[in-house]
Amino acid sequence: MDLILENCGDTISYEQFISKMNCAIQQCTEQNKSFGKIITFNKKSQSWWNEECTQAVESCKTALHLFKNYPILENYIAYKKSDALVKRTTNSARREEWKTFCNKINKSKNERYMEPSKTS
Repeated sequence: MDLILENCGDTISYEQFISKMNCAIQQCTEQNKSFGKIITFNKKSQSWWNEECTQAVESCKTALHLFKNYPILENYIAYKKSDALVKRTTNSARREEWKTFCNKINKSKNERYMEPSKTS
């Protein structure tokens, strides 16, 4: 079985065509080796994140997977409750961290944290 390539004007066998296609595919994939890989960013961890936040997120993920696999009302309610718990936990941790940060500020020594004076 022979194939005629319109642009090249050559007649080649099917096996040659397949081998050339495989070679081209291999060259393309070697150039794009990062394609499909998960890219991770080195994000600075939040100072307010604690073990309680991690546990809440993990339980929420578990509830979500359970709901996706078995979409019944009880699993939906459990997921929504765990999602609300995550929001409550992270907001509480953020609030506590903000309170401790504000208590650490000594405005007489750390002038950069002071509000600029409003002169009109």
